[in-house]
Amino acid sequence: MGKDLSLEFTDPQAYIESLDQVKFSYSLSSEEKIAMHYSRIHVINDLVMTFSDHEASTGYFTNEHRHQKYFGLRFIRSGRERHSYNGQSTLLDKEECLFFDLSGKGGYRRLSRVEGINLLLPHDVLASKIPKMTDFCFRLDCRQGLGKVVIEYTFLLEDQLIGLSQDERVIVMDNYLDILCQWLIQSENQLPNQQNTLLFAQIQDYLTHHLSNEELNLSSVANHFNLSPRTIQKLFCEQGLTFSKYLVNERLRHAAQDLLSSQLSITEVALKWAFCDTSYFCRKFKEKFDRTPSVYIKEYRDSLCSESVKRISCPLKQ
Repeated sequence: MGKDLSLEFTDPQAYIESLDQVKFSYSLSSEEKIAMHYSRIHVINDLVMTFSDHEASTGYFTNEHRHQKYFGLRFIRSGRERHSYNGQSTLLDKEECLFFDLSGKGGYRRLSRVEGINLLLPHDVLASKIPKMTDFCFRLDCRQGLGKVVIEYTFLLEDQLIGLSQDERVIVMDNYLDILCQWLIQSENQLPNQQNTLLFAQIQDYLTHHLSNEELNLSSVANHFNLSPRTIQKLFCEQGLTFSKYLVNERLRHAAQDLLSSQLSITEVALKWAFCDTSYFCRKFKEKFDRTPSVYIKEYRDSLCSESVKRISCPLKQ
């Protein structure tokens, strides 16, 4: 695929294959009959911009450039989705933007129909415009001020790129990046202490590796990191979460995977993920997934024998 082009898609498989040609692996799985309504890909030198209008779906997005680091910006004009990058999980709502270090595989879950733009930038491009460039991942509000100008400009620019000449595209994009980077610098200065962000990521990683330990709780985590329980709670509060709900939901998420991929019984899965009371496990499972574990397993097995669920996917390079 060339260094300067714009392509339009209504076929999700063609969109997936075109992204793969610019070394970004992408997978899409949806229960909707029409998973993707419309998409575009723009390539300007090493910069990649994509527009997509997708129904509720899940999948992964991976940077396959082995010798070139990329940062990503995900702008949402409508809809709601959750992203997971480098151990951090972020809920993204309409008129918000996620800025993240795309150094590995990221996961997403669209919770509704979503209109969004991905802007994928080589590290060198941003480093030349942002002094003291660091690795971070944060959510940005685009509902007011410069953020509102940036998101409106982003969607307007993407819509017009396909009609511009190569020289015009380079000039317009360079001017756009100047405004974008000024906004990022301004936003970074207004963020909570970056040490808190790093500490929260470390706590998430610790929890992930100790979920099956029934003695894992707020006090034990606070002791491990030599912090007060109140400090731990505050870190979760800054992310719009509570410690207890996060811990239960992570255990339930892993339990749900085991119910489908292992031969363990419901009771055995509950015990494996530190739910000592099976009835409590089933109650919490139903609260999260809107079905009991037994119904969850049955629906999955039925789907294996049915063609009623349409799935579109492109295997990621492991």
